[in-house]
Amino acid sequence: MQPLEATPILLDSAQVVDAATAEHFANNFYPAVLHSLEYFGAEFQVAIFAIGVLLLDLCLPLKASKHLAWVAHCALQRAAQNGNGPPVKPFDAWIDGLEDVRWEKQASPFGEPSDELLHGSLAGVELVFLPRHGRGHRIPPSEVNYRANIDALKRAGVTDVVSVSACGSLREHLPPGTFVIVDQFVDRTFAREKTFFGTGCVAHVSMAHPVCGRIGDALEAAAGELGVEVVRGGTYLAMEGPQFSSFAESELYRSWGCDVIGMTNMPEAKLAREAEICYASLSMVTDFDCWHPNHDNVEVTDIVSLLTDNAARGRSLLAGTAGRLGAARAPCAQGCDRALETAIITAPDARDPALVRTLDAVAGRVVGRV
Repeated sequence: MQPLEATPILLDSAQVVDAATAEHFANNFYPAVLHSLEYFGAEFQVAIFAIGVLLLDLCLPLKASKHLAWVAHCALQRAAQNGNGPPVKPFDAWIDGLEDVRWEKQASPFGEPSDELLHGSLAGVELVFLPRHGRGHRIPPSEVNYRANIDALKRAGVTDVVSVSACGSLREHLPPGTFVIVDQFVDRTFAREKTFFGTGCVAHVSMAHPVCGRIGDALEAAAGELGVEVVRGGTYLAMEGPQFSSFAESELYRSWGCDVIGMTNMPEAKLAREAEICYASLSMVTDFDCWHPNHDNVEVTDIVSLLTDNAARGRSLLAGTAGRLGAARAPCAQGCDRALETAIITAPDARDPALVRTLDAVAGRVVGRV
């Protein structure tokens, strides 16, 4: 394999690069990815870029029929060379059978979402993709407008979210390459807006069980059918970032009983609960953080390499999960879709009309009650 002429190129979440572009990118930026291309072949490389080679994480929310969306918080960057990028395949190649693909802008009273929403459909199920970090991976974890993102999804009809994130492992039995269906969180973020509510309309939702078991069941069943190994249950430590952990921090989180560590599931899960959206988290382990004595400290190239291995399996797993959730949407047995039923404690006549107006999507079902 001969290196191509060194020309910076970027990849875009709306497009999937062909093998030549993947080779070009690997030659210029990621030797680890180039090694994978040589080992697995060009076809596998395309799958890498389809799921996200530059990301620390990606998220895919789902919605049922007109109320079921699949939102991928992935952020690849666009192929560009003096304004004219190499040949690309349409984004509908990312998941086989994805149809009626179009980008649509979704306004939110909580500010600008990370990007436009990419709508599509798969076997009768409507899908919507949202690049969490924005196309070009412009936005660091601390500056993602999580409120605007969740509000935009709610306005698009989202009822079920599967958040898929690359993460570090804090446990020996969760080596790189493992998929973990997370069921608990420890939130250590501190520089993010964490609620839609505030002075003029106070609400307290329960986060005792922060993920939806129904979606977790669908993920587990789809994995079993496809032969993809997953671990059911685990605690996700959400750190502020963007730096990785110190050794002392990593050991502290291990002593707390945490299993994986990442930067983006919080306050996402809290806001989804406030918006009465069912939420599940699938963590893709890419490294051992920095605590493991027999493994090097986490590096971006390590994450890229593991995303390479997990790309095809992750796509199949998520497509299978969408099929299992299907187009019909029954009430959530766990009550995620009724989380605000008794959560708002501000008396109707004491509520701030301006704040209430911003809550028309996430809480409109209950804030209008007298």
